[in-house]
Amino acid sequence: MKKRTKHQADYLNPITIGALAFILRLWNTIAQGNDFYANFLSDASTYRVWASKLAAGGSYGEPVFQMGPLYPYFLAQNLKLGISNYATLFIQAIFGALVAVLVYYIAKNIFDKKAALISGLLTAIYAPFIFYDGLLLSESIQIFLLTAALFILLSNFKKRFLLRLFL
Repeated sequence: MKKRTKHQADYLNPITIGALAFILRLWNTIAQGNDFYANFLSDASTYRVWASKLAAGGSYGEPVFQMGPLYPYFLAQNLKLGISNYATLFIQAIFGALVAVLVYYIAKNIFDKKAALISGLLTAIYAPFIFYDGLLLSESIQIFLLTAALFILLSNFKKRFLLRLFL
């Protein structure tokens, strides 16, 4: 039996975590069906209406935003590109998988590989993340962007801190 090298092991964990997270989110989206994500009694319907107006060339609406404008613009861009609302959920599944991988790297940066593996796996299987990635709600993109920002912040902080130690 061939022994895994250290380099292979460093990439196997995040790939496994990302694949698990994506498969669970994809399964959730497919299991819910085409009608569930379009819940007309929630914020999803508001986002869909605003996105339709934006895709048609209209403006966001009132000068004061009731909700953040990023998600309606994201949906509108998808509509302009011919991406259906249902296909947008698959994009959100990718965001969710990337969140789990980013959490793995954040934990690895702060703690160690064991903590990173546990953190990444828990993020991958965390039911509320899986559920909300299957809905047309802003939480999916918000969690992804916040996690990515934290990852970038911690990565740059560590590099700058080490640089300052040596200077």
